[in-house]
Amino acid sequence: MISCKKDENLKSKTTATTKINVNFQEKLPTKKSDSLTLFTVTLYQRNDLMDAFISVSDLYTDSLSIPADIIKNQKKMSFEKLRHFDLDDNYRKKMLNALQLTENDSVYIYNYDLNKLTTISINKLKSVAYLTPYASEGEDIYEYYYMLGFQLEAQKKWEDIFEKNNHTVASFGRENPFIENEMVPIHWKIIKPNDYTNKIFSNSKLIKGNIYEFRNNKLTYYLQDYKAEEAITRRQLMVVDHDKNIVFEKTYLNDGEGQEFTAISGLETEDGFNSQWTGSLFKNKPPIIFGFTSESFGCSSVAFMDKTSPEIYINCDNRH
Repeated sequence: MISCKKDENLKSKTTATTKINVNFQEKLPTKKSDSLTLFTVTLYQRNDLMDAFISVSDLYTDSLSIPADIIKNQKKMSFEKLRHFDLDDNYRKKMLNALQLTENDSVYIYNYDLNKLTTISINKLKSVAYLTPYASEGEDIYEYYYMLGFQLEAQKKWEDIFEKNNHTVASFGRENPFIENEMVPIHWKIIKPNDYTNKIFSNSKLIKGNIYEFRNNKLTYYLQDYKAEEAITRRQLMVVDHDKNIVFEKTYLNDGEGQEFTAISGLETEDGFNSQWTGSLFKNKPPIIFGFTSESFGCSSVAFMDKTSPEIYINCDNRH
């Protein structure tokens, strides 16, 4: 299974687990009217087919989310049937109610690289269950081994489905939350330190490495590497306006296990792939920036460049 994930770079990634600890709940917290819930698009291989689907299992954790007969009769079923099945109307309705969605709502999928918005009514989507690929044939299967959600498509042309669903983010609801054609890939260049950059980047016991610069409209982005024993362990981002006032800053860490740095766009990436992005993505929200780290055991988030708005976590059903 491959997850087309907005990790911060939303790059393709495998997500699964052998054992998952889940706190089951019958009801989700009340969703605020102005809240924004985001999801990645996951790709799942089934023999010669590649499915694109959105897992909602990060939010929908009902212990009775799949038919009891699946678990009860698993030893009598083929592993292929266990790996994937459609949810019937009762279980579909239960999932929709828990997510506070209706058949009249839609899913909005925005590919910010291709600047393409896809809108699909929920009543046109299959409700599905996919078994985590880390489950082995012959072992006992439990309810929480399943990724539950909505199938977007299934096809044999893998290249097309990869391109279509990489660099995407999705949201369910009645209105499209995305702004189109205002996201910009960050293309860094290495610059020499100067009096100004030496001033804005604080002193540290770590050794300063490369410093990168990117300019977009009236903003200048600076990214400073910090090293410990030749390894880059910290990156500090500063965004300044035309008067050189700092409008946003953030520090990214490489802990060597759960989180690691993504490639520097324009310098370490190939084939036109961009890791870091900035610009306006959401209606009535400040500009954003993301793509500096990749999460191994969780999901990534999007940072708003206004110092006050909290980051938005992107549900990715990461089962590592």
